[in-house]
Amino acid sequence: MTIDDFVSVLVAGTRLGVITFDEATVRAPHHDVVAFDAAALAADAARLRAVVTRLGTGAVRSVGGTLGDDWLGSGGRAADAVAQTTTGRVAAAVADLGMCADELASAVTTIDDVLIRYRRVMTIVSDPAVVVPGTASSDDVRTELIARMEYANAAGRVASAALVDIAALTASSGELVLAGDR
Repeated sequence: MTIDDFVSVLVAGTRLGVITFDEATVRAPHHDVVAFDAAALAADAARLRAVVTRLGTGAVRSVGGTLGDDWLGSGGRAADAVAQTTTGRVAAAVADLGMCADELASAVTTIDDVLIRYRRVMTIVSDPAVVVPGTASSDDVRTELIARMEYANAAGRVASAALVDIAALTASSGELVLAGDR
């Protein structure tokens, strides 16, 4: 269930004449949750893991192996030293990217958990049974809808804050890796 489903329940309550509400106010706490693209983040995490795997198991690991053995003399030793240094830098970058991939995968798992809990709340508050005419008194329906608005508001604010915090923590470590000379 989504915020749209909840707004539909509130609209039905308005038609019954038991409640009025400002739709923009009801939707506001849910803006970041609705706008957050968890699927895109999960796809980014998978792509980053694939890059780390490709770099960590590919030719990068074997570049500096025996260059000096194949190229004799001081030129070979110099080329080998450069290859070893470069390979070491690449290996360090791969290790850093691996840590970022792990952190991003953890963030995706945490975000999924936040969104699952948010959707559970939205399913509860969006249950249309409360606005079926004749099932309860107008006062009971009004009280229930007001309680649901407060619950949905809190769920939207908490989920939005959690998503923003997780995204901020995840972005910082990635920026640090990408900001280096790698």
